[in-house]
Amino acid sequence: NLFHYSYKTARNKRRVIDRKAQEELILRDDNFCNDLRKCIIESSKNEFKDPFTPRDVQVWMQTGTTIDGIQYDGSIAVVSGTESKGRIAAAPGAGKTLCQFYDTHNSFHTFNKNLVVMILPTRALISQSFGEFYKWKMFGYEDKGEIVDTKVSCLIIMSGSKPRYNDQIANVLQTLSTKESTDFIKNEIKLGRKVVLFTTMKSHGIKYSDIVDELKTNNIRVGLEIIDEYHNIISASTSRKEQLETAEYLKNNTDRTDGTLFYSASCKRGQILDSFNENLFGKLLCKVTRNDLRVRGYVTKLRIKMIRIKSTKNSTESKRDASKTGLDLDKAQNEAVGIIVAYKDLSKTNKDPNMITFGDHVEGCRYISENEDVLRSLPNVKQHFMAAETSNSDREVIMETMKKSGGNILNQHSVAKEGINLPTLNGGVIGREMSIIPLQQSIGRSDRSLLEDTIAFQKGEITLDNPKGWKKYDNTIYILVDDDDTTFSNRVEDIVGYLLDQGIPESEWDISEVQDDENSGVDYDKSDFYPGIKTSFKFDKVKFDKMIQDAKIKIIKEEEELKLSIEESIESNRLNSLSKMELLKEKL
Repeated sequence: NLFHYSYKTARNKRRVIDRKAQEELILRDDNFCNDLRKCIIESSKNEFKDPFTPRDVQVWMQTGTTIDGIQYDGSIAVVSGTESKGRIAAAPGAGKTLCQFYDTHNSFHTFNKNLVVMILPTRALISQSFGEFYKWKMFGYEDKGEIVDTKVSCLIIMSGSKPRYNDQIANVLQTLSTKESTDFIKNEIKLGRKVVLFTTMKSHGIKYSDIVDELKTNNIRVGLEIIDEYHNIISASTSRKEQLETAEYLKNNTDRTDGTLFYSASCKRGQILDSFNENLFGKLLCKVTRNDLRVRGYVTKLRIKMIRIKSTKNSTESKRDASKTGLDLDKAQNEAVGIIVAYKDLSKTNKDPNMITFGDHVEGCRYISENEDVLRSLPNVKQHFMAAETSNSDREVIMETMKKSGGNILNQHSVAKEGINLPTLNGGVIGREMSIIPLQQSIGRSDRSLLEDTIAFQKGEITLDNPKGWKKYDNTIYILVDDDDTTFSNRVEDIVGYLLDQGIPESEWDISEVQDDENSGVDYDKSDFYPGIKTSFKFDKVKFDKMIQDAKIKIIKEEEELKLSIEESIESNRLNSLSKMELLKEKL
């Protein structure tokens, strides 16, 4: 009884280690005994909290709140059937997955639904979300050696390797067969069980629609449909056919489900679809900004640093040879130099930091992770590469490595842009152009505070304006920019748009430019590795500050015009509905 074990996850964290291992742990960590003493003292005070209990912002998302005079109903409005659809805008780090878990739990146990569908952007997010639901005992659990059956089963529409779970506890089927899927759902419901179905957005329009159609013939409805990161179904292209089909599908959601919840970091406008269209996505049920998270210590101090790249072009022959493998040599080398400079800069304030990169193209990320010059310039730093082709098992190894150690760089293009939870990341490098939502998602990968920091902050032991005492105080995002004033200005505008969208006060903005400390840039032995950081120009802070203010004025004006346009559209729809009612009354 040394430790207070009402802290539910403590039982799972206990390990038996031999005497030699104990001594090694103590010798490696000078603060071992102090940490142990502190842990015992805190445990005796019964101050441990279950980390899976919803935090205040997660309660907002579920049950609603009032912010700046606006009343938000929360996801319960859809789960309960009061609304047929609705959307939740929550910045990365808000804990959307836990809310989705409780949406599912409430749908089953409070409103007696039988089938909940989770539609996610990627297979990796299916594995991650399933893992979280499994950990939070959705599909059964073991208690004092006994198996507890929660009467909830899981269906996964996905190819590839299965996520990890104990099949003695959880009843899980993974398949791409429509017949197998529908038979599984029918049989489980017949046995008095509930089913959570996980599928990707890609399968959403293929397999999932077929499954729903087949279930209709057996009078089985989807009790709740949750679409995570729904901005992915809104295209910026002018291709009308697919977007109009999606619009029709969203408009008629009550044909297949009792309610649809749309989760995303923020709103998106496309040529055809639009987040603000309440006929398609329902009304806004809650909005949680990054600033809401920051003032509670849930996310870190955000720093944004610009790195200007001046490149020396490769020969036509070298570029032609590289292009045969899908590699843009100039861009890859530019990014390589930017990543080297960024990591060295990040290392000034963090010991053995972990960093993620968002590269211009997949083959460029592969090239950087294997390049000898990069490896030589960053000795003892482990370079990882991830792409769509990377197996689930290899992804898990990379994730576990980065969670348990420092000195890692994950080079990837977009497969880890959304949903991936790695609190041990200290920063990121963005080497390609992004609009506000992808930028927001990318920043979110390294934004989360460590749980121990959040607890210490809420106890008043550390403060937001002082890095002292924090295990992870800040998140530094490096934006790579070509040495061109127009490009530079456009990237600044993207950043300012993100800061305004997330409600971050201007007093908290921390945007600067990385200056290379070396007079001659970064030196390399190989003759084919020439790109370097431009050091000859003088950084004009006055001009830079004006650029930020100009961007702010422009974006605020665009937001006001957008708001007016939305209000006019809503009023037009209202009058149109009234007109139809009057005509109907006349006919009656």
